Amino acid sequence: MKIDLASGAENQLSPKTFFEITSLKWLPEGSGLLLAAKESLDGRLRIWHVLSATGEARALTNDATDYISLSLDKAADKMIATHLSNTYHLYLARMDDPSNSKNLAAARTGVNFAPDGKIIYAGNDDDIWTINRDGGEQRQLTNSSFSDVLPRASPDGRYIFFTSNRTGSSQVWRMNADGSNQIQLTKSEGGYVKFVTPDGKWVYFESGLHQTLWRVATEGGEESPVSLPSSAFSPDGNLIAYFSRDKESGNWLKLALMSVEDRKIWKAFSLADQKSRPLEIAWAGDNKSLCYITANGSRNSLWKQSLDDENPHLVGDLGDEEIPHFAVSPDGTSFAFIRAGGFTMLF
Repeated sequence: MKIDLASGAENQLSPKTFFEITSLKWLPEGSGLLLAAKESLDGRLRIWHVLSATGEARALTNDATDYISLSLDKAADKMIATHLSNTYHLYLARMDDPSNSKNLAAARTGVNFAPDGKIIYAGNDDDIWTINRDGGEQRQLTNSSFSDVLPRASPDGRYIFFTSNRTGSSQVWRMNADGSNQIQLTKSEGGYVKFVTPDGKWVYFESGLHQTLWRVATEGGEESPVSLPSSAFSPDGNLIAYFSRDKESGNWLKLALMSVEDRKIWKAFSLADQKSRPLEIAWAGDNKSLCYITANGSRNSLWKQSLDDENPHLVGDLGDEEIPHFAVSPDGTSFAFIRAGGFTMLF
């Protein structure tokens, strides 16, 4: 959009739409703009040229690089661009020795434990993989040019549910545990897999468009919204844990547990550190405790909260790199997480 500073009138510069624009710079004399933008949620961040006169938009880059920001010199004949490169890896650590983690594989979006203890994760190639806890028997389950992410095993280990954009939007899919028989379950709202019920009948997912919780039958069918927070279900499906904010200050206050059956708050715990920002929640397999990660500045801490104890227990320090995904093993003795990220300057 363009705003006239004198009148305040807004006008659309180009009919071309983007999912996200991360950076923009005017060209000399206002002849056009250069943008760092992507067309879809799972698309590449490219550098685009938009003409002011016609609104025509043309991609200047078409490689596998994500360009997240750019800067021009005064004459606009030189440009510096920052590109985002994936340095995320899958790690495994014991609960009693969290600082001594093992790097298992390059990873990206989503990690989950299968009932047999194997780790299911989305690799750097945006395909779904499995790997043993010792790093052995790494196996690729999906193989597409699109993004297959956020895998979650069914409680009986028969299926793996995941999110894929291979049809043009992020939808929920199901496949057998060995990667065979891949079937699309959602067709309209779609979104990101969150939980599979113990009876194997329902899969809950978060709408990518509305950030609300929905569900669909594991055999497919109508998608329906659910009046619950979109966060962490207990393994038995009876409770959902989420971080609550103070409405006036916006500060994080509690770790709340809501009953799935009657939608009432069952219990609430004070967070370990009111100054920290809570990140991720994962339940232990016994339904009696859960773990969560907080970030204070650049430091990440892992906490364990027992349902029978008012106070959380510090498990350990997890370093200063971003941790977007983590999961606790079914036996509660270890946890897997995806960590790290980086930027590179290109000239």
